Amino acid sequence: MKELLQKIRSNKFWNLSLLIVFSATLLLISYRLEQSDFIYLISLIALAFLIYMIAQKSSFWTMWLYLGIALRFSMIFAFPNLSDDIYRFIWDGHLLNLGYDPFEQVPSYYFQNQLEPTVLTTALFEQLNSPDYFSVYPPFAQLIFKLGSSISAGDIYTFSMVLKALIFAAETYTILLLIKLLKHFGLCKEKILLYSLNPLIIIELGGNMHFEAFMICFFVGAIYLLSKQRIVLAAMLMSGSIAAKLLTLIPQVFLLKRMRLKDLLIYGIALFIFLCIFFLPVFNLEFINNFGRSLDLYFRNFEFNASIYFLINSIVKMVKGYGLISIVGPALSLITLLTIVGLALKNKQRDLLSLMQISFWAFCIYLFLGTTIHPWYLALPIMLSIFTNYRFIHLWSFLAFLSYSKYSIYEDNYYQLVTLEYLFVYGVLFYELYKLFIARRLQIK
Repeated sequence: MKELLQKIRSNKFWNLSLLIVFSATLLLISYRLEQSDFIYLISLIALAFLIYMIAQKSSFWTMWLYLGIALRFSMIFAFPNLSDDIYRFIWDGHLLNLGYDPFEQVPSYYFQNQLEPTVLTTALFEQLNSPDYFSVYPPFAQLIFKLGSSISAGDIYTFSMVLKALIFAAETYTILLLIKLLKHFGLCKEKILLYSLNPLIIIELGGNMHFEAFMICFFVGAIYLLSKQRIVLAAMLMSGSIAAKLLTLIPQVFLLKRMRLKDLLIYGIALFIFLCIFFLPVFNLEFINNFGRSLDLYFRNFEFNASIYFLINSIVKMVKGYGLISIVGPALSLITLLTIVGLALKNKQRDLLSLMQISFWAFCIYLFLGTTIHPWYLALPIMLSIFTNYRFIHLWSFLAFLSYSKYSIYEDNYYQLVTLEYLFVYGVLFYELYKLFIARRLQIK
């Protein structure tokens, strides 16, 4: 089998053939399928991931790299039918352009009071997946929503293309920076295909328009600038990453041991100043209360595609007859926080490569203990994995699509499919950890 795969990887005809099939598969998913088309989606995703794995270590890796960028460009013109988040994006953008604060009131307030019905229409309101919840999108995301709403003049397809064009630019820049970082750390630059060609990344970020693209772009840019000792500019990009998605607050704790005291002070002050620039335009009591309330509801009310949480909550249900997400969710979040702090205290390495590696594990722990794990949440650890030798995250990026059964006629099989997902994910994870353990034992001997 290995010899056959090597022949395929080194044969130009086979590479071109697989490239065409891979492209057709992802384009078909993005342009034709909807959330309810589960069987078609998982079948096409399985084919795409099979080709994705074969393409790794291809003799024509640059051809695959360019394909990944080209597919991202093609996603600009596909409406995100696999996600309904776009309706909240444009709703928040409309509010900002009308002079309203998206953190001040829930969408149902504006609908019930019929404010500015020309853009806040009934049709748009009915598409919202959380009309009774405050916005959970940080300032940078809101800035992009406002820009998209201004340019599109209320047309949702144009709004989609504007945001996707910006995501394409961010993703392309991310890929270029990752190649530079791989070279800087002395790693094989071909490992970029693990990120640039990953079907989940292409579909969920470029196709479904999730803002992990900006978070990752700014984060990678910040790490690259830190490697060049450009502290202030690194802090500026890191603040942009945090303002796009709050998750990159997590790696900041790992920077404490990796910077000299003087550089750390400069970085900390600059980061604080730039975060203030991002957050001050929306920072008030309503923002603190309502944004915080939305985050609290997220941890206490929402559950989707979880692993350890589903296991614990199912045991609680058997004992008590009902779930306790309002207790289990925050408890797991506290365990996540304490575990990450413990990792930071225990970690003794001081280089940026080890920062990427320990950040990978920190985000994996966050996902293992989370109550809501949408497929695109895997984007950041997928990126970080190219600086490690662990591959379970790539299997997970395929199996995460099993969660789409929740939106289809196969909803009754949702929990069984999620169980299957994590049996494979944890199985491969423990196998990789076992191999590492054995390798270290042999080194000691």
